[in-house]
Amino acid sequence: MDDLIKELRLSGYGTHLSNLFIGFIGSILYADDICLISHSCFGLQKMLDICYNYGVTWDILFNLVKSHLITFGGSTPKATLQLNNDTLGWSSKVKYLGLYLTSGANFKIDLNG
Repeated sequence: MDDLIKELRLSGYGTHLSNLFIGFIGSILYADDICLISHSCFGLQKMLDICYNYGVTWDILFNLVKSHLITFGGSTPKATLQLNNDTLGWSSKVKYLGLYLTSGANFKIDLNG
């Protein structure tokens, strides 16, 4: 997975602090769980494409049932994003590493869902 992190970092997409891609912000990886963070739908789609191509190279299939899109601090975009040529759905709440993240203006993290 180090190669995937490197590809995501070198792509220039994702969340940045000044001119630096922060691996802990632009992408969070723990075991086989991946969280991509981008300030734009365009950038997020490019990061999804990198993950898809990495998966093709290393024979990895991403689980679309467990793959969700969420936005924080605003309304849900009208953008359609894809992984494995399948459209991902926008969610108002997602579970990542046992934490429930809720979208909207009042971003919330909850342990109980």
